[in-house]
Amino acid sequence: MNGEEWPEVIRKDWLDPKKDECYFFSDKYVQVKPDEEMCVSCDEDFIPTGSKDSSSVCYPLLQDDDDEVETPGSFYYLGMVGVYEMAGRVPPEITLLSSLNELRLARSRLEVELSDLIPPELEQLSNLTVLDFTLNYNISGTIPEYLWNFSHLQEINFSVNNLTGTLSSNIGRLTNLQRLVLSATQGFNSFEGTLPTEMGLLTSLQVLELDDNTFSGQLPSEIGLLTSLTQLSLECNSFSGPLPSELGQLTLLENKWFVLSGNSFFGELPSEIGLLTSIETFEVYGNKFTGIVPTEIGMLTQVKDLKLGNNSFTGSIPSEIGLLTGLDALWLDSNLFSGSLSTEIGQLGNLSWFMLKYNPMLSGAIPSEFDQLTSLMWFYFESTELSGLFPQEMCSLGPLQEYMVIHMDCSKMTCCSPTNMCTCCGLDWQC
Repeated sequence: MNGEEWPEVIRKDWLDPKKDECYFFSDKYVQVKPDEEMCVSCDEDFIPTGSKDSSSVCYPLLQDDDDEVETPGSFYYLGMVGVYEMAGRVPPEITLLSSLNELRLARSRLEVELSDLIPPELEQLSNLTVLDFTLNYNISGTIPEYLWNFSHLQEINFSVNNLTGTLSSNIGRLTNLQRLVLSATQGFNSFEGTLPTEMGLLTSLQVLELDDNTFSGQLPSEIGLLTSLTQLSLECNSFSGPLPSELGQLTLLENKWFVLSGNSFFGELPSEIGLLTSIETFEVYGNKFTGIVPTEIGMLTQVKDLKLGNNSFTGSIPSEIGLLTGLDALWLDSNLFSGSLSTEIGQLGNLSWFMLKYNPMLSGAIPSEFDQLTSLMWFYFESTELSGLFPQEMCSLGPLQEYMVIHMDCSKMTCCSPTNMCTCCGLDWQC
């Protein structure tokens, strides 16, 4: 845009050398995209000016009889998407944007320290509630200590950057925080250390995502104080120790997930997990849990994905799993389960993925009640001691049979009839 072509109402402030450029107020929204000029969007309260690009600049419909603007609009959202380069630091004059509510930077190529983007003066912006810097692979450094003084923040999203360091105990000062997302992927972000007990002070927190970092140590029992949580995801870290029973207090985990896979948690699952009755995903895959699976698992009646595989659980598979009639995926593989399969599992009519493989002490026949698993698409039970005649009833599960995949040990299991081993039903058999 050519500044000289801007209407007077914009030019007189933006181009006035006596006024700081940060004194410019837009209507409500500013978005910066790659290779584009800054643009300001309009809504029903604002009209485009007669600039060269009439869709790019707006001014407020707040005029007196002399067509002079009396009150500037509120600049409440600053978004920068795909920014390639930026010289220096974000200036402290950004605090002149006194109505700024959200500061977002996504998919940039900036090679800067996080502290360059968050000057200490931002604390003065009492309306600033959102810091969202996601998918910026070259933003590095640690979270500056003064950030924990921004007590008005409600959302911090630093996912998929190149950040390191620990979480300070001063995080407990952010008592208004509702979302904390520090997730990483493909080697980006590498936060470490233990979670401070002061996180228990974040009683407004609704979303906690710390996936794919290197956090370690035990989960503090104070995490049970986060009773507003609806989403907890801590997978692929180095957490260890037993799960605190206080996790059972997170009863608002609804329509979301409880994911702790890919850590080193050990000990038994606390029976209090049965209190998480609204969750849809329960994943503790790839830890070091031992002992029996508590029967209270049957209280998770809304769960669709139950993944307990790659641990060292022992004992029988609880028959109470048959109460989870909404299950789509049941992964019990790579454990030490023993005994026979419960007939109640046949009640899981929505089950499409059933993983039992690598349970060397699981024995007996496959119950004929499994013919009720009419949605089953994948059934893996190789490297077990399951044996006998594969139920004829499972060879006629309706239209799904032509898509069904079964992995088993053909030396132990006869498929439907002694003369038709592993070739019946038109199914895809892999031994």
